[in-house]
Amino acid sequence: MPGLNIVPTYPIGLLSVLCDVTRSLSDDTSLEVAEHPVEGAESVTDEVLTRPRKLGYEVTFSDAPPGLLPAGLGRAEGLVQQLRAIAEKKALITAVTPDEAITRLVITDLKVARDSSTGKRRPVSLSLTRVRIVQLELIAAVVDSALAAMGQLGSVVQGNQP
Repeated sequence: MPGLNIVPTYPIGLLSVLCDVTRSLSDDTSLEVAEHPVEGAESVTDEVLTRPRKLGYEVTFSDAPPGLLPAGLGRAEGLVQQLRAIAEKKALITAVTPDEAITRLVITDLKVARDSSTGKRRPVSLSLTRVRIVQLELIAAVVDSALAAMGQLGSVVQGNQP
């Protein structure tokens, strides 16, 4: 399976990480349904919560990847350390695959296998979760003078005062 490229969204002093081999991918989207009774059946959109998209990758780094440069002693460990640094900085990343580029992700789980069978390869299990980003706007509202008089709101400005 072609490699995965992890690209930090904002400059954080780290370069992108190109995985040598992607052994597997899981892509999960789930919904949570409210457990309480719902009135009416026409629309239940408020009763169903969409969970963030989660991606799971099994990848491998090596010191001498076939057909990829640069190769060198310690290359695999250096790339694993770079992934750890991205995770520790809680940086937003983009996961680029041959099929799509998935933005607004964070590394939520990073496991590195090391045993006598791995040699100079570093098998890595990587979980990514999509972050929902919203932009809030301040909306002017009409204030009831009785609420303002009770002191529940700050000062009320009327007219076009500077």
